[in-house]
Parts: sequence; structure tokens; C-alpha cells
Amino acid sequence: MTRLPAAPSAAPRSPPDVDIVVSAENTAYLGWQSALCHYSCVQATGRAPLIVVHGDEPELVEEYRQIAEAGGRIQRAPNHRIYRGVTFAPFNTIATAQLAETDAGHILLAEPDMVFLRHPPVAEALAEMDADSVSFDRIGYLHVSEENRQRMHEVCRRVGTDFAGLQSHPIDGGVPHLIPTGQRAALCAAWFDLTVAIAEAVTALDRRWWDRFSRRSLMTQPRNWISGMWGLVFAVRQLSLNPVMTEWCASNARQGLFGPADHPKPGPAIIHYCYSQPGFDKRKHRDRRSLLAWARAAEPPADELSAAILAQLNGAADFYNWPPP
Repeated sequence: MTRLPAAPSAAPRSPPDVDIVVSAENTAYLGWQSALCHYSCVQATGRAPLIVVHGDEPELVEEYRQIAEAGGRIQRAPNHRIYRGVTFAPFNTIATAQLAETDAGHILLAEPDMVFLRHPPVAEALAEMDADSVSFDRIGYLHVSEENRQRMHEVCRRVGTDFAGLQSHPIDGGVPHLIPTGQRAALCAAWFDLTVAIAEAVTALDRRWWDRFSRRSLMTQPRNWISGMWGLVFAVRQLSLNPVMTEWCASNARQGLFGPADHPKPGPAIIHYCYSQPGFDKRKHRDRRSLLAWARAAEPPADELSAAILAQLNGAADFYNWPPP
């Protein structure tokens, strides 16, 4: 991928099987999310994630310095989100997947707005994977449907992707992704190029189509993130890689978390609080102080998922010795 520098080589050592890698940016908004993610990951897995912080500023925001002081792993990286004069956040995620400095056999690519409740069962997924596999966590809305079939067919035609294969063998998943180290360079190159192609194809079409570009039209998502998600699906198809589906993550689009006591499956390993909900809305808190003020004043959330986020936040405040706002 010519638009990004090559991933740096690391000194030889005995690598872990999987390294959790979080893609972040040097802002107060993503700083508190990354701090919460780091805390939860250490508590749940016993190991700090690698947080790749994109930004061209000389100094890190306070939360990243606190993560490092607490034994966290911070890697600086340039900001890649602007391309052809357009701000496109998924490009930093793609750059993270390529540039993460790790000797692990796989990375588990995650986002800062995730909290870990327990260790994801990566060994089970790895048992299904080979050197040409990439995992996707099931989401339920990234597939061809009656509602979006015509539009997806036109996007595939413009991009040069086989529509029939996309329809007959859907890859209906998102983050976190297990990516083999040996596939990172080729996958990221294709992911970048196809994300650009999809975004340009959809922009050339009626912009109103965006409301139905994903099946879940009532849960609006920024068009650049949808392009990035489809871009990875198209890249896996183009490279003939094998998608492996996991079910580790619960988004806060749902209210229940653990299900009935006799439910055969354990609760989710990860909460992805990417949506705005009455119980918790990350978008209302542009910095840590706003977040802590909410936590101190908040009534106990009625839904399990928001309650779990609040509990993690209170634990993180003690972990970092954050003073009251």
C-alpha cells in the first residue's frame, strides 16, 4: 500500500499467539475511551493491549500518558485519516492494522470504544483458522437484502467485485478482527483501495441510498465507517481469504447483556458502546471530566449493558487515580 509507510520490523523474541491492538487518535475524546479500554483489557486478560495513537501533535493527551505510566503500551503513528482532502476515519484503523509493532502470530484489531468483560476465546477461533483466514464478529446487518440488493449490485459493478459471491456467501461481521501477521500487508493494501473505491462509487450514486446501504437503516452509521466495513469484506473476497465468524461482542444497540440464567452461552466477552443510548452515550462526553461528572451524577442504569459500562468506568477511575471533576 503505497500511501502508508511499511510496518517497522521488531527485534526477534518469543511472540504471543495474539496481540490485542487498539486503533486510536490523539484526542481527549478517544483518550478516555482508550484508557477505559486499556483498564478493562488488563483486568480481563491480564495483558495490556497495544494502543496505536494516530496524530501529528508533538505531545500526547493526558490519558495516553496515564496509560503508559500504568504500564500500558503506546505506539505513536502519523494521522492517515485525510485523503484527497476528505476526512476519512477508517484509514487510521487500516493503518493501525498494518503498522502495529508486534511479533505476535495474529493481531486482534479492536476499537477504543470497547470494554473487555472476559478474555475472548481466541483459541477456539484460531482452531478454525489457517494462515489465510480473517475473523469477523457477527453483527447482523452487513449483507445483501431485498432492501439493498439493487444498490449493492451497482456498487459491486463499479468496484469490480463479484456480487453473486457476496450474496451467496455473506460475511456479516465487524470488529474485532483476528488477522494473521503474514496477511497484514496485502490485506491492508486491498482494504484501503477497496474502501476508497466503495466510497467513490456510493458518492457517485444518489446520496439518499446511504440510508439503506446497510440493512439496519434505522440505526444510522456514518457513511465512511460503512465503506470501511464493506471494504474489508471486499478485500477478503478479492484475496480469496477465509472468513471465520465469532460471537464475542455485544453492541449497545441491545439493552440486555447476559440473558436468562439458564442460557447455554456465556455473556459477551466485549461490549462495543458505539451507539447512542439513554443509559450511556459516549458522544456526550468529549473529555474525561465530562464523563466523570456524568458517572458521579448518574442514576443506576436500568439496562445491564450501561450498568456494566458504568462499573468499568468506576474501576478505571480508581485504577488511574482520576480526581473528581
